[in-house]
Amino acid sequence: MALNAPKAPQVECEMLHPTLYVPNITAAVDFYEKKLGFLVAFTLGDPPDMAGVNMGDVQMFLEKGIPAPQGCSVYFVVGNADELFEFHRDAGVEIVRPPEDQTYELRDYLVRDLNGYHLFFGQRLYSAGEPISVASTPRPAARRSRRR
Repeated sequence: MALNAPKAPQVECEMLHPTLYVPNITAAVDFYEKKLGFLVAFTLGDPPDMAGVNMGDVQMFLEKGIPAPQGCSVYFVVGNADELFEFHRDAGVEIVRPPEDQTYELRDYLVRDLNGYHLFFGQRLYSAGEPISVASTPRPAARRSRRR
């Protein structure tokens, strides 16, 4: 490291917008909305040359261009991967790998979109680690009502 290298500032980053290049924005938006369950946030241009699609609070951009899916994937952490998988399967989305529990504490599956991009959808597996012993605490005796 250089002696006079500048120190990187502490930067807060609140959002990430992956961008996938697609040849036809209208077809891609239709696929993401109807087959994958995304909501269309916006389209720009007439005909459109860019769009934003949302899954929950996460937004991804689709931009007109030459698809380059090799070496590229996008991972979405969702609330219920099995439910979403059933929707994708029933909608005819190409399933590359069905849902399975992973060693990295997520249950996920992999699909391929209409332009060849790999999209992972996974949910967190909450593991408490080794079981712990919980001591039982005596409960107070129930009060008996007195009748007069």
